Amino acid sequence: MPLPEARRSELRQPHPLFDPAFYLDRNPDIRSAGVNPLVHYVRHGAAEDRKPLPLFEPSHYRNSCAEPPGPGQNLLVHFLESGAGAANPHPLFDCEAYLNAGPGATAQGTNPLVHYLLSDAGRPAGPTPESAALAQIEIQDVQVTVVSLAGSLDSKTPEERRAIHDAWKSWAARQGSPAAWHWFGRTPPAWRAGWPTRSNNLSSTP
Repeated sequence: MPLPEARRSELRQPHPLFDPAFYLDRNPDIRSAGVNPLVHYVRHGAAEDRKPLPLFEPSHYRNSCAEPPGPGQNLLVHFLESGAGAANPHPLFDCEAYLNAGPGATAQGTNPLVHYLLSDAGRPAGPTPESAALAQIEIQDVQVTVVSLAGSLDSKTPEERRAIHDAWKSWAARQGSPAAWHWFGRTPPAWRAGWPTRSNNLSSTP
């Protein structure tokens, strides 16, 4: 059972890369024991590959590293200390693609995920740029917004399609969860418009 909203608001997030409410929701044994979630993670949880926040998947990060961290090394600390050169922490977050899309983060030498959580993820979503139907799905603890445009883009020029893609990409970054979108018609596969990944293709609906 998820924590009551009042209880969640009492849990202070000590760092962008550790979400105490998420940690307790995902680990009811820790919640039942009444243990401080951060203390538990530092002492035991990291070594047990428990997730500190939705966008950090320990096994995925370990496999993404060019040189795997040593035995017993705290993966989250390794990720944070890797700075702008960090390996991907989750299938839905590609550090290199994020840095390529936002040169400012590269210039600061900041960890890409930390930069995202402190900047893009905190912006208000605002109105959607096109008429569309929205649906929420969950992928490995991350809420993903699926966007279906109301009309076909067959009549749009490549430049117009790119402008629509860029508008959705900007909206997705501000609304705090990845978004994928597609249109109806004979057009090629649509662009993924959420957090950057190496693959930009998402199958469209014919």
